[in-house]
Amino acid sequence: MNDSTIYISSRTGLIFLNKKLEIQRVINKADGLKDETIAQMFVDKQNELWLSTNNGISRVSINSPMYYHNTNSGFNGSVEAITIFQNKLLVGTTVGMFQADLKGQNNLGLPCKLEFKNIEGTFFEAWNFHEHKGKLLVATSDGVFNIVGDKSIRVTKPYANDI
Repeated sequence: MNDSTIYISSRTGLIFLNKKLEIQRVINKADGLKDETIAQMFVDKQNELWLSTNNGISRVSINSPMYYHNTNSGFNGSVEAITIFQNKLLVGTTVGMFQADLKGQNNLGLPCKLEFKNIEGTFFEAWNFHEHKGKLLVATSDGVFNIVGDKSIRVTKPYANDI
């Protein structure tokens, strides 16, 4: 799969080692595996890694440039909207807006867990993101807001449904 990474199945999850046998990453329950005891691994024709565990099977997209998140990533609610703006992944949910920095997250060439933080002042349902003239606007159940860094600035009165 990858000549520079060694994959080890264990009773504590999936371990990634470099050629010097240094641990680069461990994927376990906290990262989304259903079970940490891995009995076998299998690579399919698409170079996806399949894990046989005590609690079913899991697929790990080792060669994908995609990031991943799970319930431990730091955001709550059902996802309503998602966008990338200024090298950040922003997620609008039924309980607020959250963002994760994408810069430098994947420097080992391995999938990385995203760490989301709440955008200050957002605790309401976020429906839609829209970039306009270099600004990021979001329609929410409490009006339209401009996202600036980790803060939200009100643009309209409450109850705008879309941008």
